[in-house]
Formats: sequence, structure tokens, C-alpha cells
Amino acid sequence: MKKFVGVFVAAAAVLCAAPSRAAPVDIKGRWIIDLAPMVAEMKAKKAPAKAIASMEETFRGGIMTIDAKAVKLTVAGYDDRHPMILKYKVVGTRDDCMALLVDGSPRPIAYCLVAGGMQVKDPTAGMTQFYRRH
Repeated sequence: MKKFVGVFVAAAAVLCAAPSRAAPVDIKGRWIIDLAPMVAEMKAKKAPAKAIASMEETFRGGIMTIDAKAVKLTVAGYDDRHPMILKYKVVGTRDDCMALLVDGSPRPIAYCLVAGGMQVKDPTAGMTQFYRRH
């Protein structure tokens, strides 16, 4: 019985000493645009085929790199594939999401880790962007 109580007390001490918060969301790294869920979302919203084709042409092969200070996005349909570099400030975290205030955006953008990748939910855009680790 003493051994059981001792083990129980030791386990309780370990649990109490463990941090009560979840690990911070880590979105840093290299991401590739995942077109399939973006196309599915546009079709669900009844977007015209021409708009879907234009989006695919623009974003095909797009790469996003996030470091401690900036988001760098390179897409085929933007400025001859020259990267857009946008500085950001973290303005909040919730569950598996980070809210970033990105240069040029009037409102924070949610970067959320999901099974298989990340969703970027820009309230000023007409659709959610999907990415996979690259």
C-alpha cells in the first residue's frame, strides 16, 4: 500500500509540475500551396469555371516560407514569380491558430494548423488558402 501511495504521489507531482498550456503553434517553415481543397471550395461556392482556372494558373506551384519576421510568398501569377515579402506581427493565438497582422492587411489573418497542413483564413479574401509542408 505504501508503494502504491508513493507511486501515486510521484505521478501527481509530475502532472502538477507539467505546463498547463499546449505547445505554441509552430507555422514557421516552407509550405507549398495545395490547390485541390481550394478548387473544391470555389466549386462549392459556385464560382465560374473561368475564375477557378485563373486561380489555379496563378497559384500552381506556389511556395510560402514563414520565418520569425516575415512571410515570403512566391506564386506563378504574381510579378514573374518574384517573391512577395510581408513582415508580420503575431497578435494572438487560439487552439492551433496564430493571428498575424501582415503588412498591407487591414485585419489579422488566421494561420491554422490542420490535419495534413495549414489553412490561411484571410477575412478580406474570398476563399481559404491551403498549404502542405514542403
